[in-house]
Amino acid sequence: MHREADHRYVAAPMVLLYVRASRHLVPLAIQLKPHNPDYPTAGEDEDNPAPVIWTPHDRPENWILAKLWVQNADFHWMFAISHLFRLVWEALFSLCFSTF
Repeated sequence: MHREADHRYVAAPMVLLYVRASRHLVPLAIQLKPHNPDYPTAGEDEDNPAPVIWTPHDRPENWILAKLWVQNADFHWMFAISHLFRLVWEALFSLCFSTF
């Protein structure tokens, strides 16, 4: 049975990072939903809310959840790219050496 609630989505976050003198990356701001330039009136009505930007100065729970969303999106991106690369590489390798 297919239901509307069964859909799962991954965020497309934008993260503002800062490099400390110790060469560590530190997130300064996280925006999970990018601004859509097709809707210049974002935030003016309930159907098109303005994107929320989280910072370390927000509630700790919100900041941690925003960082978890970023980590989740990064994991899914790397997982998809690594498997796609491996699939393409194996197909090319098998094509090249199966003719000999």
